[in-house]
Amino acid sequence: MPTLLPDMFTGRSEAVAGSVLIHALLVMAVLTLLGITAITTTSIDLHISGNYRLGWEVFYLGEAGAEHGREALRVLNAGSTNPQSFTDELTALTGSNGLLDGYEEGTDDVPLLGPTPLGAGTYTVYLTNDLLEGASNPIDNNGKVTLTAVASGPQGSQAVVESTVALFPFFPLPAAITLLG
Repeated sequence: MPTLLPDMFTGRSEAVAGSVLIHALLVMAVLTLLGITAITTTSIDLHISGNYRLGWEVFYLGEAGAEHGREALRVLNAGSTNPQSFTDELTALTGSNGLLDGYEEGTDDVPLLGPTPLGAGTYTVYLTNDLLEGASNPIDNNGKVTLTAVASGPQGSQAVVESTVALFPFFPLPAAITLLG
């Protein structure tokens, strides 16, 4: 049987082999810990990126609800008795208490747009008066209201998007427009 070390080190070859084994086990343990750390970090990063994606999806769902609500409000206002004010629209959406609660827990307001499905989520749009006149006030004097779109997405994600809508006052033109041709 061949010896591992010269004759002067006879008797120590088993000790050297044992220390090599211990060192190899230590290196394997360190590599195992590095592997577990890499797997854990990757898993956490995947969860974070998934939550980030869900957050943006539900935010854009709320934006879509706000835009849909703005168009629905424009159509309602065009057919109202006073298109220079949002009073008719605000009054029609008040609940039994005669005030606008907007998006609150237990609101009795009628939403401007009920739960509307889009993609993997839904949105609901509420209408309130702007903050200058008091959000619960159903009488509009300045031509500004607040749309609140509440979006609900997958895995319980939720976003609330508020936007202020104002009437565009048409201004009188000073004279007839003519083009020289």
